[in-house]
Amino acid sequence: FPSHDNKLVLSDRNGSLSDATLTYDYSEERNFVYAGGRGEGLDRNIVTAYSSSASDLAGRRELFIDARNTDTTSALEAEARSALNQYRPRVIIEGVVVDTRNIQYGRDYYYGDVVIGSVLGVEMDCHINAVDISVVGSTETKTISLRGETNV
Repeated sequence: FPSHDNKLVLSDRNGSLSDATLTYDYSEERNFVYAGGRGEGLDRNIVTAYSSSASDLAGRRELFIDARNTDTTSALEAEARSALNQYRPRVIIEGVVVDTRNIQYGRDYYYGDVVIGSVLGVEMDCHINAVDISVVGSTETKTISLRGETNV
């Protein structure tokens, strides 16, 4: 079975992933961060950090973080950069795993495993995050889901 660094690859292209979605989520994005350090009013130390997407004022999404416990300007800058990194857009892969002849639940992967999810050519680490197995008579039905998320 296909793998990267010994991780199983589940893909819409190799038939092992169905109902796959690739989502670019910008809802929590902040691309311009003000970090406020010690002081008050005009005496408060304020630094900014921003991404290239903040260059267009109409596209600016701002965030203020209170970092008054930070002593130095360099530490304040690090706080602002950290917040900027935390609020980057996210890429999310979700899908339903399909067992094939070469890839089988209980043999090649289990609940909680980290696999490579691949949708429309985008690959990332994903968790097998839900397994529902039901048996009616002699018929077993499995629904196995995966989800992965990373910042852009």
